[in-house]
Amino acid sequence: MNSNPIQSMYAVEHAYSDGRQTYDIFPTKEAATAFCGNAGNWTDTHIPLFMFKADFNVDLIYFDEQLNGWNYEDFADTIIGNYTIIQIYNAA
Repeated sequence: MNSNPIQSMYAVEHAYSDGRQTYDIFPTKEAATAFCGNAGNWTDTHIPLFMFKADFNVDLIYFDEQLNGWNYEDFADTIIGNYTIIQIYNAA
């Protein structure tokens, strides 16, 4: 277990036309904004919904060397608290 069980991260929630939703996590607002601004990430069937900041359980997030980015285990306690929507891009 980590001695500091939470880490504040930024995330971008996005949706697919078939109804699936997920989010990607980033250590900085600038990285999350760049992800949203990259037109190559989005299509007519895959759009960003909103950016949020939250406290994440450090035991359930990790830097994935193969993806060269942050990833997470998707459990009920992955996001611990202080959930705040920063910007809305598209309504769900």
